[in-house]
Amino acid sequence: MPGSMVKRGRAAGFLVTLSLAMMPAATSAQSKRIPAPPSAEQAPIAYLIDLSSGQVLYARDIDRRFVPASITKVMTTLVAFDMLAEGKLRPDQRMPYRDETFEEWHQKGSTLFLPARARPTVQELLIGITTVSANDASVVLAEGAAGSVTDWTDRMNATARSIG
Repeated sequence: MPGSMVKRGRAAGFLVTLSLAMMPAATSAQSKRIPAPPSAEQAPIAYLIDLSSGQVLYARDIDRRFVPASITKVMTTLVAFDMLAEGKLRPDQRMPYRDETFEEWHQKGSTLFLPARARPTVQELLIGITTVSANDASVVLAEGAAGSVTDWTDRMNATARSIG
């Protein structure tokens, strides 16, 4: 299997796992039926891959260009998990919430409601990013781990290129 397929599979598996982890638990009545895939109106782009074989199980308009919005938070999480695995970040490592960052992000979109000058851990930031799509947590992690959002974006783009 080509290396890029393995990396794509890892990313797709991460996305599916993250999606499943964030779904509410099914009731016993719900668990007896398999839901239909989302309609094109509900999810215009879809991609599901079997990680063990690399086989694409479902795909809809996967080459369509779109504004990524919160999908960047998924890449933020993937890059952070890679850095944790490489020992470049620690879950208990504290990240500073700079005054300038607080002024720009403390009430912008989805937020973790971090107070000014907070020093949350990487683990707390990742929980905020993956559960409430926290903009402030994403920026604090980016600045703390890479020095700036621009440098973090470069790292995310490099990871995206490496997984195809």
